[in-house]
Amino acid sequence: MAVLEMLVGGAPVERIASALRVHPRTVNRRLDGIKRKAGVTTLFQLGAYASRHWLN
Repeated sequence: MAVLEMLVGGAPVERIASALRVHPRTVNRRLDGIKRKAGVTTLFQLGAYASRHWLN
């Protein structure tokens, strides 16, 4: 959920990784899995989907 909140807030992958103290590849892998669950292909689509369906 933290990854999605930062993504919707406009944070780039590198900033998300730094904040979570993980490698950017880890964030990208997590985002790929979330994109599959949401049925979207881009980060923009994921952010829009998450803000409508998962985040308040």
